[in-house]
Amino acid sequence: MNILLVGEESAGIHALRRLGESGHRVVGVIASPKPKYGSPVTLWMTAKKLGYRTWVAESVKDPQFAQQVRVDKVDVLLNIHSLHVINHEVLGAPKVGSFNLHPGPLPRYAGLNPVCWALYFGEKNHGVTLHRMTAEVDAGPIVYQCIFPLTEADTGFSVSLRCIKEGLPMVSQLLETLDENPARLPQTGFDAAAMLRSAGSSSGPSNLVSSCPACGELRACLRLLSLPIAMGPSTNSQR
Repeated sequence: MNILLVGEESAGIHALRRLGESGHRVVGVIASPKPKYGSPVTLWMTAKKLGYRTWVAESVKDPQFAQQVRVDKVDVLLNIHSLHVINHEVLGAPKVGSFNLHPGPLPRYAGLNPVCWALYFGEKNHGVTLHRMTAEVDAGPIVYQCIFPLTEADTGFSVSLRCIKEGLPMVSQLLETLDENPARLPQTGFDAAAMLRSAGSSSGPSNLVSSCPACGELRACLRLLSLPIAMGPSTNSQR
């Protein structure tokens, strides 16, 4: 299959290397040319080094880029920690579909910074979700999802790494299933708006990991210090 990778950060780099070993054709990579958060290595730099075509990250916001996707006969668009909402025409251009790896359990933690919010609210579990992309952000049918436990020792950095570790095999499974028989791809729909309302009503400072609200909030914030807020974005969720 012909794959177009849209991504950022270490997750995008690992995804690109995995794709390169998969036997599928990477038609190009969409990423930010300049390093973010002081990182010495970027997906853009890695793609250039490996000889892949590149487009700037903002390209996905341009509806005319859909024509480039069709010209390259892209079968699957993979969105791995991109920082921009992808235009609906671009989403609809790949032959098979567009898929997003979200570093949080959907639909409860849709949107930006799911890792940070999960730690702030003292969640006992977190997860990573691979879903089909639609015009509504983080609301497409779920294809695969992995839920894992959190501990008091977890930080934003450790949870983000776990999301990558659990998420990339799901990307490989997605491509394997699509290659064999797309009809076998599991898809579970959900009412994102309703679930987010429910999550909002049940989450709050009372759920922080402490019987003392003030101490609990401090502990939660300290766990976040290992991860800049912008490093835990929902893929396809920057507005």
